Amino acid sequence: MAVSIIAFDIPGSEITKNFGVDHKRTRATRRFLVAASGNETKDTVITSVQSGIGTTHPHVFGVANSGLPLQSLSARKAGRGRWIVDAQYFYPF
Repeated sequence: MAVSIIAFDIPGSEITKNFGVDHKRTRATRRFLVAASGNETKDTVITSVQSGIGTTHPHVFGVANSGLPLQSLSARKAGRGRWIVDAQYFYPF
């Protein structure tokens, strides 16, 4: 029962950057195509993807490990053994 990300930042991924005083309004959505070899549940896929991508966005403001925190993950089936997972990043207010 293996879960692996086979495509990062597929269409639908986006970033909205705000600079200066309002930098906390920056938001990002990353979309992944994930392969699952068995009968994984949505929760199993989400847990596996979260462990693979970490808890912060990897690259915002041109800086690696920007600190934009992961807030939610959702997954939906995209065919046999395939899932699309959406990761939402933003600063909580």
